[in-house]
Amino acid sequence: MKRWAVGCIGMMVAGAVSFCAAQGNSPAPDDTAAKLRQHLARQVTPATLEAVWYRPHVEHKGKTNPVAVILASKDFPASTKDFWVPTLWKENYCTLVVTTQPPDQWSSIRLAAVLREIQDAPEEVPADTNRLLLIADTKTGPLATRLLETYPTRVIGAVFISFTPTRITPTGPGLWQPTKDVWSIPIWSVVGTKGKSTTKVLELWRKLAARAPAEAPLCVDPRLGRRNGHLLPDETILPWIQALWNGKTPAPGPDRQAEAERKQFADLAKQIRQAVQQRPTPLPAGESVTKTEGPFRLSVQTPEGWWRDRDGEKAYNPQGPRTDKLGRIIAEDQNPYAEIYLTPKRRGPFFVRLRAAESQTNGETLLKDFEKLVAEKGYLPVSLERWNQDGRLIDVSVYLLAWEGNWHRWVVLTAVSHDTPVAPLIMVMDASDAPDPRAMATAMRSMLDSVRVEKINPDKPKSLD
Repeated sequence: MKRWAVGCIGMMVAGAVSFCAAQGNSPAPDDTAAKLRQHLARQVTPATLEAVWYRPHVEHKGKTNPVAVILASKDFPASTKDFWVPTLWKENYCTLVVTTQPPDQWSSIRLAAVLREIQDAPEEVPADTNRLLLIADTKTGPLATRLLETYPTRVIGAVFISFTPTRITPTGPGLWQPTKDVWSIPIWSVVGTKGKSTTKVLELWRKLAARAPAEAPLCVDPRLGRRNGHLLPDETILPWIQALWNGKTPAPGPDRQAEAERKQFADLAKQIRQAVQQRPTPLPAGESVTKTEGPFRLSVQTPEGWWRDRDGEKAYNPQGPRTDKLGRIIAEDQNPYAEIYLTPKRRGPFFVRLRAAESQTNGETLLKDFEKLVAEKGYLPVSLERWNQDGRLIDVSVYLLAWEGNWHRWVVLTAVSHDTPVAPLIMVMDASDAPDPRAMATAMRSMLDSVRVEKINPDKPKSLD
């Protein structure tokens, strides 16, 4: 069934899509096979697609406008009627709202049916069906990714709402891995920040963004304090939508979560920088620790009374820091490293990580590689202050990570040498509610004065101290 609406707000509201509940008998609760058969049967059974077209705000004779395709699930009605249709009408898109009956019948099997609806645009609608902006949510996201991957030259952009970016692999669910063509398409992901399932979705988008090509036009748009559901972007998406209409690659929008961290910890970062630049007196010396692992020998004199926590140290991995279940390297450009973990109180919020890695003769490169490694875990690293001092690059950052539905934060003071082929990466980390700038600066001074790292012959027998 197909309808179309003229480009005015009143008639757009009248043309909003209605939904009906799915009907049918359910299998016995313990009959897993029956449930699976019923689910597969629903996916292949023809479902009724309802398509509602909206004409753009301004039309020019003989010219066509790009088409915004809203793949509407049962969570879509209010935001479709109140936000998306009026916004896209104002921005001069033709708009197609596609729903399915019953409402749970969305799947990638519907791909051909959706394409038919797009191609069969009414003559009255000046639709350029080769310029598509896709809008999808958690239910319809898999269909949108199929459209992206199958017809990348026809899609000018995609907006995902609360969508989990995963795919099915031979070893089970895995992170979505867009192709090179898909990475060239602007993507805007709106996701919440509150609740266990919500933080997991945002964590996956953080991982995806960290593994994207540097030039990929991907925007992760966190809605602070909101749970997943049918969220809406704010006004910052409007220039993005306008750029797509004009055939340009839009700049990513702001990351509200990163902005909030910069605002909250800007003063603390300045205090830490000031404390480091005052060159505090090192802590009294304790025992010496030497660790030989892989091609590195890392030595340091611990402050008096500090512990070495071997359980907290990550083992050297010659393939790099991360591989998948089949042993394939995920982070090919990361440097493997040897590590020592020190703390004045085991399981406390204050600790130091020392890492030995190839430096590419540039501290900026080593620090950039480490930040990428952190981001690929789903963390959010936000640099607040960065400066050069005594031949080293020094940085103050906050790292956010999701754990059990809440966000946890480390304030991190990092130093790395500029001029040696094998350099120590020193990180003083504080996870307390009120980090002490002086204590962090003093711990850093103690590490800078005592840490040593050298490259050894990896072909010789190695021991792990």
